[in-house]
Amino acid sequence: MTTALGPHVQMAELARHLALMYEADKNLDLAQLVSHYVEEVDVNVQSDVFDHSSFVGRIRDGLAAEATLAGDCRRRDYLLAVVEALDGRG
Repeated sequence: MTTALGPHVQMAELARHLALMYEADKNLDLAQLVSHYVEEVDVNVQSDVFDHSSFVGRIRDGLAAEATLAGDCRRRDYLLAVVEALDGRG
């Protein structure tokens, strides 16, 4: 797969979707939601179907940039928590 269409694109999209869910539902637990997401990333990293070099870095960098633009909201809190959880992986 190309860099533009690699699995990191789908994983970043999942993070965005979960961030919107977290923002909309005040009852969702941040730690649990981030843990679920990181487990999904780990499953993809363990796959031998694609070249996952820089996989986590591509996800993390894109979400960090998006968090910066999000302003002060729960969505940003989720994205920053994901970025922090992904630090040191990959």
